[in-house]
Amino acid sequence: PVEPKLIPFGRDAKEQADILQAIAEAVPKGEVIFDLTHGFRHLGMLGLVSAFMLERVSNLGINGLYYGALDMIQNEVTPVLRLDGLTAIQHWVGALDRFDQNGDYGVFADLLIKDGVPKDKAHCLKKAAFFERNFNLRDAAQQLHTFLKTLETGLPGAGRLFQPQLAKRLSWVRQGSLHQQQAHLAQVYLERRDFVRATVLAWEAIITSECERHSLNFDDYGEDGDRKQAEAQLRTRLQAKGISWKDAPQARIKGLRNSLAHGSPPLYPSLKQALKSQESLYKMLAADMKASLP
Repeated sequence: PVEPKLIPFGRDAKEQADILQAIAEAVPKGEVIFDLTHGFRHLGMLGLVSAFMLERVSNLGINGLYYGALDMIQNEVTPVLRLDGLTAIQHWVGALDRFDQNGDYGVFADLLIKDGVPKDKAHCLKKAAFFERNFNLRDAAQQLHTFLKTLETGLPGAGRLFQPQLAKRLSWVRQGSLHQQQAHLAQVYLERRDFVRATVLAWEAIITSECERHSLNFDDYGEDGDRKQAEAQLRTRLQAKGISWKDAPQARIKGLRNSLAHGSPPLYPSLKQALKSQESLYKMLAADMKASLP
């Protein structure tokens, strides 16, 4: 069925939004193909933006964006260009934004599969995200190392444009030891203002490093296990330097971790003050992590 719609010229932000609204109302569900050829030149850009909007807002499938390139006529034949590559780039930009917000590697998996990466390799990112978000960094690293072999050979499709950015976001897995990986990710989550994960990983890095210092088993989480012994060794070492535990940056990190993870009031007055604003919390935690992380 043909359904003519009268749209404005798109001369300002309101008219441009009205055009997108008209398109959204005309296509309530299903899949669509866009012909961006006719009309003013700037309407092609609006058509492209409307495709992105419909995918996100109306959950529509976009099966193609076409443009008849009159200026490219050769031998009396006008080529029709398919612009789907632009949508793929937009999807990658959106995935990078989502990853930078929540750290979920899985947002890249479906894009990589569409570009031709084998499913088993792409799904390593989803598995890695699951393990990392449960603080199981060793299994997360194992999955990422499997995927990095694919990354080193070069990504196909639109993904090749974003390969350096993706490699940068996976760089923590190349850190040498577990405590270095934990410390690196703690800094990453701190910059995202994800203070719960930042404090959890920072404290784990501190204790893991102490375990390595004293040849203790950092996998021993028992009530009287090696990680508890490592904390006791840390307190003793600080005391030998004339630093009381309640004044130590490591103690503040542990206190913040307990408070944020359990939703309970912090024990130290300095922590209560820091929790009054995001910036004061960031400033204090950044300083304490710098002073105490290995």
